[in-house]
Amino acid sequence: MKQILLLSTILIFAVSCVSNPEASSLALNEEEDKEGRICKQEQVLGSRIPQTVCYTKAEIDDMEKSGQNAFNNERRKRMDQQTQQGLRNTGEPI
Repeated sequence: MKQILLLSTILIFAVSCVSNPEASSLALNEEEDKEGRICKQEQVLGSRIPQTVCYTKAEIDDMEKSGQNAFNNERRKRMDQQTQQGLRNTGEPI
């Protein structure tokens, strides 16, 4: 009985250690073509079929900068709103 329990426990742990092949294949799909563009497969929202998209290094850098700027602007706006609400609650003039 103990051997069966031990064997089933080991089997459960072995099965749970299996990696996700989809996640590892998506990470390896980035490649650079002849024109210097970086192409990769991306999942499209609402579709199970991945789509190949290609960007230059400059385009990727611009997208990262604009995303970071949008994040910083939103964070700054929320901090300003919280500060104004805090000042209103204390009765101090704004």
